[in-house]
Amino acid sequence: AAVVAEKGYPATTVAEVVDRASTSQRTFYEHFANKEDALLAALDSGSAQMLATVLPAFRRAPSWEESVKGAYEAMFGFGTEEPEYTLLGAVEMYAAGKRALQTRDTIMEGLEALLAPGYELAPDTPEIAAEAIGGAIYALIYDQVKANGPESMPELVPMATYMTLAPFLGAEAALALANS
Repeated sequence: AAVVAEKGYPATTVAEVVDRASTSQRTFYEHFANKEDALLAALDSGSAQMLATVLPAFRRAPSWEESVKGAYEAMFGFGTEEPEYTLLGAVEMYAAGKRALQTRDTIMEGLEALLAPGYELAPDTPEIAAEAIGGAIYALIYDQVKANGPESMPELVPMATYMTLAPFLGAEAALALANS
């Protein structure tokens, strides 16, 4: 993740990854078939760490609505603490190809499952809302990280909270919670 964050995925070489990891190419190829496999492993590892931060924050909140905001605070805080993973997972993975995008989709599906209580609150909300929210949040993260760097991610908490809650609570209630 560190080499990719510095150079971009296309410019990163296995030799640079091996050098940064203080290992050998032989060891690298014992674990990974190629650079793409190593990137996918880094995405999996970073995603697992991010979820380990987000899920407790989500579960600790007194209500589902507050859990959404707490989850974003934790997620975007993680993004500032792990800037290399953030660049890898939010920006550089698009250059890595179809398998990286499939990994992203799997991560998004897991996070979309956290919206189930919203559907209980507002059962008339179309099922496609979860996918739309996930795509919009990912686009928001991509734009923010690309333009302002990982350290700016906490700025997204109000907008992401609003975008997530509005389909379930309505615009006014979502705005009030997003800005609280």
